[in-house]
Parts: sequence; structure tokens; C-alpha cells
Amino acid sequence: MKITCRVRGAVWDPETDREAPIPDGLDGSHFEDFALEPYLDEEIADLGVVGGEIRAVVRDGSAAIQIEFHAPEALDDEAIEALREFASDQMSDGIGEHGFDVVLDGRGWLLVPAGGPIEVEQVDDGRYVPPPSAVAIAARDGDLDGLRLALSDGGADLDATHQGYTGLHLAIIYGQPETALLLIDQGADPGKLDPSGDAPLDSCALSSSLDDEDSARVAEALLAAGADPDRVGSTGGTPRILAELRGKPKLLEVLSSRR
Repeated sequence: MKITCRVRGAVWDPETDREAPIPDGLDGSHFEDFALEPYLDEEIADLGVVGGEIRAVVRDGSAAIQIEFHAPEALDDEAIEALREFASDQMSDGIGEHGFDVVLDGRGWLLVPAGGPIEVEQVDDGRYVPPPSAVAIAARDGDLDGLRLALSDGGADLDATHQGYTGLHLAIIYGQPETALLLIDQGADPGKLDPSGDAPLDSCALSSSLDDEDSARVAEALLAAGADPDRVGSTGGTPRILAELRGKPKLLEVLSSRR
């Protein structure tokens, strides 16, 4: 299913600092750096909603900002309203707050939300969208029974992502050591990177939801599974440096023992 959220837009000329007529070529401009999937509320993401690509559209002489999502099946009215509210919040106080830059024929313009209601349209476009990862969701929620059930499916992908993160990353980020340990024991990739370029060991140090003792427990399991304690992550430091900066002495001790 394709779900389209659309809000009225206005074109701003940065050179004159005034609203401008719609320039040629605006229709269809794609803002590739602003996909909304990672920011979806859990209640929406857990329905399997993906995408969130943003583009400019021009219809009947008017500009609009269009956000395109896809889902495995039709969303009910409650989910549609939740998605509408999410899109509205993103346009007013989130990713669209300062508008979207677009360059056409060498000149820069700014497409900004112009207020008004968010129009939502849902159509069956025939595109296959896989269901959300039961493994990742159970790991994130600390649901051991649910995770064991998901893993009992012989075709379960231990490293499937949900909003860009594997179940192992989510378990660590959300402070769920037992599901993290179960995934490691079952063979989850200890070096899989998250969207920021961090490995699970980095997340052990960075997670404010995983205390020092549990961070150390998970790190021991990761190291035993082959995780690299010397890899430099997105922050420019190794897990050891991050553990020291984050005040996790037990984790630091575990990491230092692998020098």
C-alpha cells in the first residue's frame, strides 16, 4: 500500500528573502537527504510502514510538499490519523521546519510548508512491502518469549532491520540486555553497523539505557563472538574511549582486557 501525505508549500527566494513564483522544474524534485522512516513513532513503524521520501509536487499551479510511505497492508483510520499527525509535526517542528533547499538551473530556492491541513491518500500500488521484523521488535521491547518464538521460525533473519537498526542494536539502545545476549548466542552479526556507522560495541558504550554492568555483560558476549574492540566508530573513538567518556568502568575493564 502507498500512503501519501501532502501539505501546501510555498517557494521562497533566498536572494530577495521573499516568496516567489513557482520556478520551472520544481515538480518532482526529490529531497534525498530527508527520509522520515527513522523518525516514525513506534506505533506506526511497528505496522511495517517504511519510506517517508519527500518530494516537491506542482498541481494546478500550486506547490506542495509530498511525503510517500509504503506499508504491507492497508492502514486503518486510527493509523492514518497517527501518520497524519506525525507528518504535521515533522513539517512544523521537525525535519521540514526550515524548509527544503532545491537548486534548479544553477539557482537555489527554498520550498517551505505553508500551513493548512495534511491531506492523506492511501492506494494499493501493488508494491510488495515485507512485514516488520518480529525479531527486531521483540528484541527492542525486551520480550524474551516473543523473541524465542520469532527465532523458532527457521527462516527468521537475525540481522533484519527495523527503522534501520538490527534487533541487536535496538536491544542495546533500549536497555534490553537479555534479548541482546540471546541474539548474540543465536548468531547475530556482532559487527553489523547501524545507520550512523556504529557497531554494537559502540552502542554498548553510548547507550544511556544500558547500565555499566549490563554493558559489560553484553560486550563480553560480543567480543567472544568476534566483535572488534579497536574499530573507530562514528564519533571518532574506539569503544574503549567511549566507555571511559561515558563513565562505564566495568565496560572499560572488559574492553581493555582484549588489548
